[in-house]
Amino acid sequence: MTRYYFTTVYDFSNHESGSSNLVTFLPAGSPPPPPPTMGNVSLTVVGNPATGPWGVKATTTSTQDVMAHVRLDGVLQYVENNAPYDFIPKLYGTGPHTVEFVFYLQGSTSEIGRASITVMEGKPAASTAATGPVKLTVVGDPATGPWGVKATTTSIQNVMAHVRLDGVMRYVEYNAPYELFTSRYGTGTHTIEFVFYLENTTSEIGRATVTVKEGG
Repeated sequence: MTRYYFTTVYDFSNHESGSSNLVTFLPAGSPPPPPPTMGNVSLTVVGNPATGPWGVKATTTSTQDVMAHVRLDGVLQYVENNAPYDFIPKLYGTGPHTVEFVFYLQGSTSEIGRASITVMEGKPAASTAATGPVKLTVVGDPATGPWGVKATTTSIQNVMAHVRLDGVMRYVEYNAPYELFTSRYGTGTHTIEFVFYLENTTSEIGRATVTVKEGG
């Protein structure tokens, strides 16, 4: 029967360290270990990464005697030799973290499955809207035929435009070209307004209006 050995140490406050590397000993005459059976690995985030301590629990469908190497952002943290296999809940630093569990046949380098998950700790910083001048251009001939208005902005962010005609919302343009479509809107004076926002937010980055006289 294969025997497994690893050590941990304690400081003067009785805090236990992570596990050392695992060493094995196979007495003479012992049967060889069984070949590894691959198993699915599932990860579950526990706690609330946005507001407090969080961790990750892992399970595997393998029925063999296994151990899990637990890595945080590519660095081995410790080896879990017995279920439950988990990444201990605590705070690890604001920002994204990748947690990976790699399962091996106990006391060997025979991998039976792995999985990773990326967790965002803390609330992500709100996007800041970069303002950009808005320019409107009348197209067509309002005096004699169909006309419209095209808009441009110098903002380089992902934006959307609310298009209003005489104070009434006509539609939202999510992609350039941003325009009030060429048509006839009725003899007389019309005011067209484009209000640009950071896409899918209420953060305004600029607006402009133009007044057009349709007809002679």
